[in-house]
Amino acid sequence: ETTGLSTQEDRIIEMAILRVSPQGDVMERVRRFNPGHPIDPGARAVHGISDEDLADEAPFAARAKSLFDLMDPCDLGGFNIRRFDLPMLIAEFKRADL
Repeated sequence: ETTGLSTQEDRIIEMAILRVSPQGDVMERVRRFNPGHPIDPGARAVHGISDEDLADEAPFAARAKSLFDLMDPCDLGGFNIRRFDLPMLIAEFKRADL
């Protein structure tokens, strides 16, 4: 989930990761991030996450390296990932110098 639709101005506020190894081992993670600016009302209407929900969370950049390492050996998949999720994720990793 994000604060809006712009890869330049908006930020990731929640990620759900399901990692399955070739051996069938499953790891699930859900992480929330403080975006450092208010969530667009239209985005909030879609995902229901409020600014208050994220007040005590770390920013994406603080967890970027561990997320990058977790995802690095993986094939990524998801609905609409090429048009939205992947560009947003790439933008966040670039902002974190990864």
